[in-house]
Amino acid sequence: LETAVRQSSHSALAWTAHGRMLERFGKTREAFEDYNRAIASDSNFAPALLARGNMRAQNRVYEEALEDISKALESDPLLADAYNNRGVLYATVFEDNDKAVADLEKAVELKADSAGFHLNLGMTRLFRRDFWKSLEALNRALELKAPLPLVYHYRSQAYYALGNLSKAESDIREAMKLEPKDGVHAAVLGSFFVRSREYGRAVAALDQAAAIDGKNAKTFLDRGRAH
Repeated sequence: LETAVRQSSHSALAWTAHGRMLERFGKTREAFEDYNRAIASDSNFAPALLARGNMRAQNRVYEEALEDISKALESDPLLADAYNNRGVLYATVFEDNDKAVADLEKAVELKADSAGFHLNLGMTRLFRRDFWKSLEALNRALELKAPLPLVYHYRSQAYYALGNLSKAESDIREAMKLEPKDGVHAAVLGSFFVRSREYGRAVAALDQAAAIDGKNAKTFLDRGRAH
């Protein structure tokens, strides 16, 4: 690859491939420079724009990340990863769940076998309070073997919002079994019981959450409401 870059010093493809190799080895500054060189060679080269946008997002330079990823999509409207990554940015940084869902639905349309895309879509539909469609996406993510604790965690909240405490409790307890050292799952279970006015069960779950993670303020707030 080094030879290819030397022989084709103006090739956006070569610089991008070299940048990806450097990034895999943790040489992020050098990789970023290679993506810049690729874009200098071809300002519309979508893979380099996406790669640079992803790095900017990781470094919390969100506006520039969004600009890069959007430009990548202008150059290649079939780039599923770009729709997914921009959708995640819209949801988690810019708090625009409508734009996020539109992007994530497009990502799933282009790459229907991606467990991660379905998981992101299910989570974002949950944030938008579109609970039935959230379940649909999360069930598909589960079929495609997305990380189980995440699926169970978010699916439990969709079930609870739809009034099915039994399934909500079952899912969140599965997440607790899979990640016993993560107090967030027990905290969610406790919040379910608080909202359902099952205060004894709420205190037990929130005690467990507090024992695992004593820094989660919401756990103590919910436990105070349960006492």
